[in-house]
Amino acid sequence: MPAEAEIARKAGYSDVQRFLLSPTETTLNLNLTKSGRMAVHRLIDYQMSYNKVRHSSVGSGHSRYLVLTKCDAESPSDVRIKKERKEKHMELLVKFNTYQKFTLTLPPKGTKLGLILKTNKTLGNMTEIVDVVENS
Repeated sequence: MPAEAEIARKAGYSDVQRFLLSPTETTLNLNLTKSGRMAVHRLIDYQMSYNKVRHSSVGSGHSRYLVLTKCDAESPSDVRIKKERKEKHMELLVKFNTYQKFTLTLPPKGTKLGLILKTNKTLGNMTEIVDVVENS
């Protein structure tokens, strides 16, 4: 949520900015005065994109605080599981020769290259490099 984080930064809420930029944090508790809570409420309601961050006040009296929650946010455990699944998926693609890792060695600086391209109909009309010609 970089756009929302920039709004928070400009308003002087660096803790809200860090929260919005964090890929793992899903909620943030803010211990603010009544006017501080109201200012953050207004910031979210009137300046940030709709349905990005929810806010609610919890508690009563001097122990009242504001809770911000990212809408549709993934919990840290969900992020970890998603990363593990992505890595396993890549391993399987490599194992079954669907995806091949390669190393590209570049010629010396200043060398001109020409690419010979061909449309591959079996790959859904994808353009592939057939050959590389030096000094062309």
